Amino acid sequence: MNGRDGDRGTVIVAGSSAGGLGFAGALTLVFIVLRLTGHIDWSWWWILAPAWITGSLVLLLLIAATVLFVGAGMAEARAREERWRERTGRPQPQQHGPAHRWGHR
Repeated sequence: MNGRDGDRGTVIVAGSSAGGLGFAGALTLVFIVLRLTGHIDWSWWWILAPAWITGSLVLLLLIAATVLFVGAGMAEARAREERWRERTGRPQPQQHGPAHRWGHR
């Protein structure tokens, strides 16, 4: 079957899983069970720490990726403007709205 899952056409990658609990989720679940059974007497903040720490890290990574993506786009726009000025000796005409970028008039 050349690495494909029959009818659906989904590529199967060895060692990958679609979803699942993950380490932080499993650790949170273990902490909750230990707290509810009376084996530990931690604050709920610490019981749920693996979940909120993981969520915070994911959020920080998304913010950093967004900042880098926007910054790269701005740098490219500045470089494009500079190349235009070097070629023509005048500022690049302003483009308004998405229709202009897509070639619609």
